Amino acid sequence: MLGPVTDVRPPYRPPDLSWLAGEGSPLPDGFLWGAAVAGKQVEGGLGAPGEPEDQWAAWERSGRVEPSGEGVRFWIEPEPLLDLAAGLGLTALRTSVEWSRLQPASGAGLDRDAVGRYAAIVAGCRARGLEPVLTLHHFTQPAWLGTDPWLEAWMPEAFERYAEKAARNLGRALAERGEAPVRWWLTVNEPNILALLTYVFPGHPRGAGLSVARFRRAQDLIMAAHVRGYRAVHRAYTEEGWPAPMVSFNTYARSGYHQDLGLFELGAARAAGVPRHALRDHLAVERSRFESEIAGLAGPTSMRVEALVGRILLPDLASSLPTYVDRLYAGDGPAHDYLALDHYVPPLSDYARMPSARTWRERTIPVGAELWETTIRPQGLRMFLRAYHRPDRPLPILVAENGMATRVRGGLRRDRADGWRRPAFLRAHVGELLQAAREGVPVAGYLHWSLVDNWEWGSYEPRFGLFGVDRRGAVSIMDTDAAGDDSGGTYREIVESLRESDGPRALAALV
Repeated sequence: MLGPVTDVRPPYRPPDLSWLAGEGSPLPDGFLWGAAVAGKQVEGGLGAPGEPEDQWAAWERSGRVEPSGEGVRFWIEPEPLLDLAAGLGLTALRTSVEWSRLQPASGAGLDRDAVGRYAAIVAGCRARGLEPVLTLHHFTQPAWLGTDPWLEAWMPEAFERYAEKAARNLGRALAERGEAPVRWWLTVNEPNILALLTYVFPGHPRGAGLSVARFRRAQDLIMAAHVRGYRAVHRAYTEEGWPAPMVSFNTYARSGYHQDLGLFELGAARAAGVPRHALRDHLAVERSRFESEIAGLAGPTSMRVEALVGRILLPDLASSLPTYVDRLYAGDGPAHDYLALDHYVPPLSDYARMPSARTWRERTIPVGAELWETTIRPQGLRMFLRAYHRPDRPLPILVAENGMATRVRGGLRRDRADGWRRPAFLRAHVGELLQAAREGVPVAGYLHWSLVDNWEWGSYEPRFGLFGVDRRGAVSIMDTDAAGDDSGGTYREIVESLRESDGPRALAALV
């Protein structure tokens, strides 16, 4: 029995993994052991003179946020990052294609050079044994769409056209290289957070003011865009005669059903035979099941807060998202082929912090926790995996992101106040994932966020990388993470022992 972790706050007791020594890994063949990055956050160059612009460019130029600059030059030199991932023994890498690069001007076709460059990155992944997991929209879109495209009725159709062209043209470019098309796609990254950070909390660029009505409108159209994008990718593959892809979206795991699993359940209802008029009752049953699975994580007070927030933001999920539901019921079949979640800090109450004079001066949201202050609850990963799993209609579940921030400011690294370090974080979360898999959850992959430190939507201060990035002078990738720990080595040992089904070695790596 593994003992309690007493040097972190709140105290954490890992699951008993002693069975691993005798039984070996419960994970399926082809399990995706990987890491994740996103184009905007590592590519660099967007918004520079003569380069395409996304909606962040104006904020970066104005000084409202720290410029992304050259990132880690992934667009120019992807090989160093691909080599890092391969060197860890990983089998997958998640990244994104940038709409701004692929379609830099309104009304234009896709840029052939950009398509070719992304095809080369995909081919580079495969040459190193890495399965590419591609996201079509990771918090960015071209500046030419305007400041508030997610409030416009035409935006879902615009996304559909982009998704189909991107999937089709990239597949053709790969075929020219003798490569198969991409299998794993995500349409929109964290749609439940994109709308929230744009129109409720002032975190992402926008032109209109903050309001619940605008949030609801954006959430509705983002989800409608997902459905259109899902069908567009499948249509392109069918027409080209390619094997069917795996397409989904990924939620930021939240203890509020209305902004988490409820979005997936809406997407699955038509295919499950639920008539539109019965959606409210159907979702009420599913919500109860979801909340029972995570009750031990969030606690009754947090769940009451989530219920209140849900009534304010999306009081009745089906009627609050009419365009999404219209699009779902306008076609047959499902709207996702697998489930995907990003696990960081699910309970809303864990983001609350007492304000102070400093937080009022320094923070956009003075009562909210910074990324390096958020509460680490590894047991939540297993709870959410169980909550997502439906034994009567099972689908693969991908952990599309899971990570922890430390802080570097002015070149100085600062340890987390709660005592967590990334090697312990990795062991704890992989242990919870293994326990969930042993309990029957069809987990398809685990992608750690992030492979390297990156631009975290307006700042380089939060550090999520398995490998740190030294930004003093010429940008360089470190041998350790930003806190000085060999997180890459820890992850490599865990992955290699589990891939080799070496139970005793895996158990030792996880203790």
